[in-house]
Amino acid sequence: MIGGSVSIWWERGCGVVVAVCLTLTACGSAQGEDPTTTAPTDPPEVPDRSPPAAGWRWESSHGLELAVPASWKINDTDCNQTDAPSIVRAQGATNDCLTPEPTSKEIVEIFGGEAVEGVQLPKDLEPYDVSLGDEPAERGEGMTDDGRFAGWLRVPRLNVVVEARVHERDTLTRVLDSARVVDVDHNGCATAREDIRAMPPATRTLVAIDTRALSVCYFGSSDVLLASSWLESDAAAQLVTKLNEAGPGANPDVPESQCARTEDVPPVDAMLIAQGTQERAIVEVSFAGCTNRGLRNGRDTSRVSQDLLQAIMESLHTGYGFSPL
Repeated sequence: MIGGSVSIWWERGCGVVVAVCLTLTACGSAQGEDPTTTAPTDPPEVPDRSPPAAGWRWESSHGLELAVPASWKINDTDCNQTDAPSIVRAQGATNDCLTPEPTSKEIVEIFGGEAVEGVQLPKDLEPYDVSLGDEPAERGEGMTDDGRFAGWLRVPRLNVVVEARVHERDTLTRVLDSARVVDVDHNGCATAREDIRAMPPATRTLVAIDTRALSVCYFGSSDVLLASSWLESDAAAQLVTKLNEAGPGANPDVPESQCARTEDVPPVDAMLIAQGTQERAIVEVSFAGCTNRGLRNGRDTSRVSQDLLQAIMESLHTGYGFSPL
């Protein structure tokens, strides 16, 4: 098999690793300019993390941000899904099976990129023109055959579609009304990859030891933000320790005989932004390719391990691939 990589997905409803499999990994050449550079536009020092309303929270993907009830799960859909309500975005690697969606389930899905091509307008739903601030969009509401309230929202410039199936009209209205286009989301992540790059702290560590919170910004192979999360308190402190204890130097490249390389340097998969510290840092996390893997803050480079990667990715509830070779 070419390019054996570990793909990890999350058990629906509890967010723990349940399986690994071997998948094909496309790898970039180790040659070329180091991608770590100074950020052209830095994210705001203190992101606005106020909730949209009591009992609700923000979720963002592909440059679109919207509100869902705070108790909803993330990516509880498709294989082994339950009837629990869920927001679906940036699923990543998933189990290969089919579990029918329960008719009692409430779900809001954000589709972007190539996934939009497979999204069809719900039956008997007539969209109409709306604006999200200054952003042109299309919106529609109707009913599913099983009696749920159905919603549709399309933002052409972002190439994003939102579909919703919920129990109450009020829930549908609140979700669709909340949608907004953002350059920086509620977790402090820039939604365009080009707007964020590595930045070292003044101290000779990957991130400052007094970092109080971390923004986790996941891009994968996309040029736009796919998912984000916010770590604080013990979770942030534990990850800061793991980052600063990571071994020095980049991960070794997977042998060329075991991966399908391209001429391009693989894109950075995720960014970590240190928050609540005077020694601000932004760390690039590269793990999905066969070359150029590691942690970089624009000055220092450290190795990424499977254990460290799980600590970084767990709060996103997004499947991912990593080659331990």
